[in-house]
Amino acid sequence: MSYIAGIDIGGTFTDCVFCDQHGNVYVSKTPTTHRDYAEGFMESIRAVAKQVGLSTTDLLSRTELLAHATTIATNSVVENKGSKVGLITTGGHKDAILFMRGHGRAAGISPERLFHIAGTNNPEPIVPRYLIEEVPERIDYKGQVIVPLDEGKTRKAIVKLLEQDVEAIAISLLWSFRNPEHEQRIKQMVKELDPEIYVTCSSEVVAKIGEYERTTATVINAFVAPKVISYLDNVQSSLEQEGYRFPLLMMQSAGGVVSPETVKKVPFLTIGSGPVGGVVGSSYVAEKLGLKNVIATDVGGTSFDVGLIFEGRFLMREISTVNQYEYYSASADIKSIGTGGGSIAWVEESSNSIRVGPRSAGSVPGPVCYGKGGTEPTVTDADLVLGYINPDYFIRGSMKLDKQAAEQAIAGLAERIGLGLQEAAAGIRKISDFQMADLMRQETVVRGFDPRDFVVFAYGGAGPVHASMYAKELGISKVVIPSGDVASVWSAYGAAVSDIKHVYEKELLISSPFNAEFVQREISVLEETGKRELSQEGVSGDKMAFRRFALLRFRDQLHKIEISLPNENLCQQDLTDMEQAFLRKYEQLFGKGTGLLGANLELVSLVLEAKGVTVKPLGTQAAFSEVIPSGAIAPSRRVFWEEKGGMVETPVYWGEHLVTGNTFSGPAIVDLPNTCIVVSPNQRLLKDEFANFMIEL
Repeated sequence: MSYIAGIDIGGTFTDCVFCDQHGNVYVSKTPTTHRDYAEGFMESIRAVAKQVGLSTTDLLSRTELLAHATTIATNSVVENKGSKVGLITTGGHKDAILFMRGHGRAAGISPERLFHIAGTNNPEPIVPRYLIEEVPERIDYKGQVIVPLDEGKTRKAIVKLLEQDVEAIAISLLWSFRNPEHEQRIKQMVKELDPEIYVTCSSEVVAKIGEYERTTATVINAFVAPKVISYLDNVQSSLEQEGYRFPLLMMQSAGGVVSPETVKKVPFLTIGSGPVGGVVGSSYVAEKLGLKNVIATDVGGTSFDVGLIFEGRFLMREISTVNQYEYYSASADIKSIGTGGGSIAWVEESSNSIRVGPRSAGSVPGPVCYGKGGTEPTVTDADLVLGYINPDYFIRGSMKLDKQAAEQAIAGLAERIGLGLQEAAAGIRKISDFQMADLMRQETVVRGFDPRDFVVFAYGGAGPVHASMYAKELGISKVVIPSGDVASVWSAYGAAVSDIKHVYEKELLISSPFNAEFVQREISVLEETGKRELSQEGVSGDKMAFRRFALLRFRDQLHKIEISLPNENLCQQDLTDMEQAFLRKYEQLFGKGTGLLGANLELVSLVLEAKGVTVKPLGTQAAFSEVIPSGAIAPSRRVFWEEKGGMVETPVYWGEHLVTGNTFSGPAIVDLPNTCIVVSPNQRLLKDEFANFMIEL
């Protein structure tokens, strides 16, 4: 028996998935060990090994692929606990990363905080001004050397940084993406002076125009590199000692996994990799179900994440934000808010009303019901008080929840604003559901989409608990809880089924009319690079797949739109079709009549996705039966339903014992080992042939 596996380290739990060659799936959720993430990583594997009935060594020796999504890089930036970085840049431009285009204090800030602008500030500098060195050199926009690199002064600048014990050096020069000659020479000089120090160049990290975003990406890459590399080496060593024989593949923000060698070159690509796994997994299952448009929703312990899949492909973005720093990174476009199971409910004094989040109880102390010292009520506490969660069957019953403590915490909050216990708990839940629905509305309607044209995928530990309500708020007719209990660890599953993926971009900045021969030549260069790198990673030619895209905009405008290109040799008609597709998509986003037919377009850049297709779980189609097995009927319990006016005795089912074809109407609860599915009144649930649970609203 062989396995593929995925592991996702979240803020509260470390999720682990192992799939065998017959389609059986084994999952575990273990508390995240913040002092040493590697400890929780290995513990999650041990938990699965016990389920399978193997030793950890036997399980890993039979594992063909292990993919990992991690928060190491993200936390390093957010907590400002990365390496001491020195920056070398072109003379006269040392303050570009500190100016932050003038809007650093607002970047990535929630609307609520922006209402109190006096309380916002620029973030703590990733690299302080005294560690930024300027060197005399200049390359123009054509890539021609105007001022040669002054190697004498450059050497002095490097020595000055090394004398201040920097742990990594970032190099970002003007127009280096047109000609990287000077950056490469400086990197060589650094290595001559200190062969062991980590060095990264902007032309290697992201070769695009935009001095601030490119420099920020380069500095962040240097900032997180030593910690990420150390963690990766430690985990890989632990895996090898336990019998794992292959490289540990790492989830990246663009979707897909990359080799350890790639991560060590550009570790900043792992920032935000956890939520991306969920979208990748949703895309994989949606394709099997024939669903083109999906809103992927992840309700974890600390946040609610939303990603869109449109016409079979998840949407991407080119600029990401972390800790108020904007940087270039080809990433799945996922938006998050601080609303999750561990989000704390509190009373706003000025309005004497309940608010939920963005503060979270995390894994320690966690919600009050965890019994680990938490005193402030959370969304999970409210769900428990309202009867949605079974206190004796949380995480396979390994963790007993204290319902009485949750009631006391919420009662204290309720007393402050003159509400009863159930009213306050229901209010906490409704506020969190509406906050989730509002983010989904923003991500669809603002983009020109009608949310009613989409299906919701709900996952994460609390996604199936809340999905029936936030989907109803948007008028959506179907919710999919993918693969049943696996939905609780869906980002880990997404990592396991991810392909190896590289994204290459060539910036052109050329105006229409476009020449098909020129465009084909430029994208062919990207394809050759993709083939070469995939081959180096052991991917055979028949497992390679490529997708082409063009980033277009009206000339002198800022709004770039991504348009797909055919994979065969391009002809002029293909480029005409590309321009027409751009106009249609532009009007979808900005309104009918906003696109001007005949106006000059600008082809900003060409993008190539190069994939190495990995082994996937086969999956099994179970026999169909409308009869609900007697073993699937659990003891009923009292659950709060607003539609019913309060607490009502409600049917409960054991989700693991329901079979394909089983269907029933709400109100009802489906208890699963690591989550539960809430089926509201006037909704109907079906278990399909792939073990997905479908809620028809």
